[in-house]
Amino acid sequence: MISATYGIAGFLLIGSALMFRSNDIGAVGQSIWFTAIFFIASSASSAYLTVSEVFPLEIRAFAISIF
Repeated sequence: MISATYGIAGFLLIGSALMFRSNDIGAVGQSIWFTAIFFIASSASSAYLTVSEVFPLEIRAFAISIF
């Protein structure tokens, strides 16, 4: 799940770069893209930090997969 959210954020980043390069969006549009990308990418890291103190390891992995 964590790798999927980072992968989605990466594809969105590539899409925003291509749109910005072809002058389809301006600075405000790029800022909106970055906000959406950060929202998606931060969900994976916050889920990992939320359950990082849960032990044993199997319960931690299960909790991360639920997030």
